[in-house]
Amino acid sequence: MTIRGVLKQFALFAALLTVGLGQPMLQLYGSNLAVFTSADVSGTAVVVFGLLVLLIPPSLLLVLDVLAHALPARARDGVRHVLVAVAALPFGMLLVRSVDLAWPVTLVLAVVPAALVAVLHARMEAVRAWVSWMSVLSPVVMAMFVVSSQSVIWEPAAAMVSVATTVAPTSGGTVPSTAVNPEDVSVLWLQLDEAPLWPLLSTDGTINARRFPGFAALAQNSTWFRNTLGVSQTTVDAVPAMLTGKTPVTGKAPTYSNYRKNLFALMYKRRAFDVHEMATALCPKEACATVSVSGSDDIANGGGSGVEATTTTSSPVPAGEKAVPAARGADYGMFFHDVMVVLGHKLLPMHLRSRLPAIDEGWGGFGTNNNVDVESSE
Repeated sequence: MTIRGVLKQFALFAALLTVGLGQPMLQLYGSNLAVFTSADVSGTAVVVFGLLVLLIPPSLLLVLDVLAHALPARARDGVRHVLVAVAALPFGMLLVRSVDLAWPVTLVLAVVPAALVAVLHARMEAVRAWVSWMSVLSPVVMAMFVVSSQSVIWEPAAAMVSVATTVAPTSGGTVPSTAVNPEDVSVLWLQLDEAPLWPLLSTDGTINARRFPGFAALAQNSTWFRNTLGVSQTTVDAVPAMLTGKTPVTGKAPTYSNYRKNLFALMYKRRAFDVHEMATALCPKEACATVSVSGSDDIANGGGSGVEATTTTSSPVPAGEKAVPAARGADYGMFFHDVMVVLGHKLLPMHLRSRLPAIDEGWGGFGTNNNVDVESSE
């Protein structure tokens, strides 16, 4: 078998599999980028993921096709026809996935269009020419996936946000200073996703100090805006709105690329960060790649974020203060486990899908207890 013949067969398998498998999967993931941010997947890994979805299935069929050349000509042709049908099978499964019949019957129905494609490809030159033209579909789908995922693939460099403060003159005509002692500033942002308010309260509407002494102590020295509401019930929309002060755009990926003017950028090089984002990626990786070792009061030192810029605190950097890598990283084993679950929901018959873990209750960790509870991703 010549190199040209191998490439031709690969293009055939890739075209058919892109229609039924590659394009639906990459369109789904490209429209739900929070899947990548919640899994902490790097930009390079996102591109590799797209390539694997498009290249691995046709490569497996190509290996079988090459091995079949050791068989007699008649058997070899039969194997090739079967492989073409297998490549077209995902498309057939897409056509009948919503048919409410017993799953064995649905699978048989899915085989019918796949077998029809194989027969027409073997007997009609026009079909073979049409499928060969479809070989350009794979790179087009990959390009569209990269464009739709660019906010998680390419993250801009972290940049400080400058703030201009306007203060009205006093009655004497003097303008008071806007300077604030950094030691008087302490920021703790704790967001409890979908946590109801009532378990936190006593019968009189105040925070239950016996049940939640920490929150009660915080309430004694802070202002509680009890009637404040988020602008969205969806995590990937509500969190960017809270950190930017702007109304979010539904469907926009919750990444630093899309929301550069946020609280993390405001505090960049002014405070050290210890950030844990479960479904978003709003903190620039350059700023959140390291965390303060000691935490506590020392986290006010901007040098704890891995930079050598001047600190906003009036006290020197503690002698033992260091920056360490952030502990969280991508669990690619769990990520690809989730990919297989999503693939099952995309292709399997209705009655087989019901046996799979739900994918409309989070962005990852399907079938486990640590999935991020947000909005449907199907």
